[in-house]
Amino acid sequence: MSNSRKYLPALALAAVTAFIAPAPAATLIGDTITMQYFYPTISDEYFGGGFPLTVTGAEGTSDLVKDSFPGGPFFSVDIEAQSIIVTFLQNTWFTGTIFDGIVLSSIDSAIETVSQSSGPAGIVSKIGNMVSFNFVGHIYGTGQRVVADVGFAAPSAPAAPTVEQAATPAEVPLPPALPLFASVIAGLAVLPTKNRLARKRAR
Repeated sequence: MSNSRKYLPALALAAVTAFIAPAPAATLIGDTITMQYFYPTISDEYFGGGFPLTVTGAEGTSDLVKDSFPGGPFFSVDIEAQSIIVTFLQNTWFTGTIFDGIVLSSIDSAIETVSQSSGPAGIVSKIGNMVSFNFVGHIYGTGQRVVADVGFAAPSAPAAPTVEQAATPAEVPLPPALPLFASVIAGLAVLPTKNRLARKRAR
């Protein structure tokens, strides 16, 4: 058995494994996210306090934004890979309305779940492919955080090839000069025959 045939099953297995490797998980990093403020209902966008704004998700706090309401800032927002962190910068309370808070949209990947891992219950929710923070009904102390954990739908993996497809060697093109070289060799092989015929006729 030649070396190329001996290693063919291993090469086929490696090719199949490469095709079925899991796709990278979706994150918020790199997404250019729109952040809007709504008050006094989710249908009423409030223009002020620095809103609406856009921010590109990044690791760490380089993407951290703060409101600019009079007397503020009251809170900051930090986008992480799979979480959105709101931190209150002074004692703040929200009362007397239906909705008073922010909505984050223009998220590239499909959101599957949104849960809350910090802060008073019931603040964070999923609206379509958006994440909302409704601060109504709570008093927040300086440094208190509300964290939304975002879960994304698993990306679909490409279909794996069959072992036969993976084992089929790719066609290797011939170098451009090779056909010409073969023609020259064939021509040289014919020359002795032509010479013999010429000598025979000369007799």
